[in-house]
Amino acid sequence: IYQLSKLACIPVTITLEYLFYQKTVSWPILFTLIPITFGVGLATVSDVTVTMKGLAYATCAVIATALAQIFTSTYQKELDCNALQLLIHTAPIISFGMFCMIPFFDDIGNLQDTPITVPLAQQLLLSCLFAFGVNVSNYLVLGKTSPLTYQVLGHMKTILIFLLGFFIFAQKYNMKIMAGISIALIGVILYTEFKRRGVGIAKTNKIRT
Repeated sequence: IYQLSKLACIPVTITLEYLFYQKTVSWPILFTLIPITFGVGLATVSDVTVTMKGLAYATCAVIATALAQIFTSTYQKELDCNALQLLIHTAPIISFGMFCMIPFFDDIGNLQDTPITVPLAQQLLLSCLFAFGVNVSNYLVLGKTSPLTYQVLGHMKTILIFLLGFFIFAQKYNMKIMAGISIALIGVILYTEFKRRGVGIAKTNKIRT
């Protein structure tokens, strides 16, 4: 269900960008998204168990993720600010929101009883540094490209994980996974080539051909 949620971000992003900013996607780009979505799904999705509660959480997560990426990309370009400038303004708001959600998702008593040792402080600092790097890289990609390209890049990361596992760690994959990786990789290559040629998202009333 998690992998299906990730795959759902692509059509949801396209739909929301059209609803909010009347942005449409060219037919060549749409056709490249089909093998990407199908291939990654073939390689990563196996047994799916769906409950109403899980489906509700997944729906909220997909919509929130798509909206966050769309607004991050849009406002960064409209305000003409770089990734660090946008992060400075958004990090306090995000931190406050997460602080308010702590009582609903974490064991406060257990957190208060946890002793702060040097190794724990080091791990927390390292985690914060990694999170900072992830946030900056996310803002950089969204500021320079688009939410849709960001989604494709995320699926490319999944493909690379499989490929590195195969070539470096000698992981054994079945034909289903190998076929999915190959199909998705073809889609990513085609998407990159069409974007290089300037065939992308346009603010028009019709889908371009």
